[in-house]
Amino acid sequence: MKLNILFLTQDDRMVLEFIGYTLEESLKDSSIGIFDAQYEKEAIDILEFNTIDLIIADMNIDTLESYEFYDMLRLDVKFRDIPFVFLSSNEEDQEIAILKGISNFFLKPLDVEKLLETLHNLLSQTRASKNNHNYSIDYEEEIINEDSTSLLNQIIEDSNSIEKLIENHPNEDQLKKLVTQIKNNTDKLLSVSPADTYTF
Repeated sequence: MKLNILFLTQDDRMVLEFIGYTLEESLKDSSIGIFDAQYEKEAIDILEFNTIDLIIADMNIDTLESYEFYDMLRLDVKFRDIPFVFLSSNEEDQEIAILKGISNFFLKPLDVEKLLETLHNLLSQTRASKNNHNYSIDYEEEIINEDSTSLLNQIIEDSNSIEKLIENHPNEDQLKKLVTQIKNNTDKLLSVSPADTYTF
């Protein structure tokens, strides 16, 4: 599974790659994609065209107001659930984070081990959520496929019964009943089909 991190930072690219590599080692069966941005528009473009699972924002970046960017994303339904981790060398920033209810805040110099543990936990939760979502979709599709197969088999049986009635002893009441049953089963089948429009 691919998990993507967006860094809002001016730090050396090697630091970002180190974090990505370390997380890949701890998150078995997952690969880490690294994106970095220094400007708001650049960050928004990355978010629009990529699935971002975690944002790490350096408060000391002088080209982007990290808290304002955070507030903006929290108002957007597409991005408001992406977890944020803030880094800063300024203790006043920590006070702002507390007021905003942000728990994932790290003062510099960083406790790298604690930071990596936090990132690992956040991405593990994201991975579990994605796996559960995929399972739900698969399970729902499986139920729909089973229902569709059952209804199709019933339609075929009803059609065969009509043919036999016509061949042997035509009976208007039985034919009407079977035709009604076929129509009902067809309607049910169309209601679970993914297509939007049907032409007969």
